[in-house]
Amino acid sequence: MAREVRVSSLALHVSTRADKPRGGVPTVESGSWLEVTGEIDKPVREVRTMAVTVLPMVPEEPGASVPPSIGSIIQVRPTLTAVVSVPVADFDRVWSMAISGHLNYVHVVFTEPDRRSALIVSVAFSNKSENDGTESPSPPDTKVSLTAEHG
Repeated sequence: MAREVRVSSLALHVSTRADKPRGGVPTVESGSWLEVTGEIDKPVREVRTMAVTVLPMVPEEPGASVPPSIGSIIQVRPTLTAVVSVPVADFDRVWSMAISGHLNYVHVVFTEPDRRSALIVSVAFSNKSENDGTESPSPPDTKVSLTAEHG
């Protein structure tokens, strides 16, 4: 299944914390994520809203699932909720698109939801719709596309 999300809201998160496990060495941990929410071009089980959480990943290999995946749909109702991991460099590009107002569409390809979940095999972030050529007022075209592949 392929769906396009027209972005209506963004949530950005960056955190850092120091930790010292008992008897261990102190460490600093940090993390960031981006959540994109919007209306889906075609409903999935009558659901019209999708939220996609984007996380940076260090290993750049797809999940061991069949088909190979870069994320999952973890909830179907009341909002189609997805989590995807992208390489750190691409996460930085998507983050930059978001904060500069260029992230207007997310195109997601996933397996048919079974029970309340599905596998995501491809995700693309863009300022331009892949469906009808609708473009945001912020040129030039900007797109980051990621697909899971077995190697």
